[in-house]
Amino acid sequence: MRRLWAAFALIAITLGICFFNRFYLNKVYSETSRYVKKISSLYNKERYSAAEFTANELENSWKKNEKTLEKFISEDKLESVRVIISELPNLAKDKSHEFSIHLKKLTETLKHIIEKEQPRLY
Repeated sequence: MRRLWAAFALIAITLGICFFNRFYLNKVYSETSRYVKKISSLYNKERYSAAEFTANELENSWKKNEKTLEKFISEDKLESVRVIISELPNLAKDKSHEFSIHLKKLTETLKHIIEKEQPRLY
C-alpha cells in the first residue's frame, strides 16, 4: 500500500511541476508579447524614446523571469531571446531600420518556445 501512495505522490508532484511550467511560461509569453506590441506601436509612431524606455522595461522583466525559465527551457532558446531583448533599447535609441526585424525575430522565437518547449498535457 505504501508503494501505491508513493506512486500517487510522485505522479502528483510531476503533474504539479508540469502545470507550473505551462502556466508560468504562458504568463511570461503573454507579458512579453504585450511589451513587444507596445514597443512596436511606439516605434511606428516615431516615439523612439518611449520605445527605448519600454524596451528597457522588457529587458528588466525578462531578467526577472529568466532564472525560473532556465529550469525548464533549453538554454540556447533563452540565449537567443536574451540577445534580441538586450539589443532592442539601443536599436530604438539609434532609430535603426533593424529594429522591426529584431521584434519579428523575437516574436517568432517566443512563439517557437511556447509551441515546442512546454510540456503537453494530453
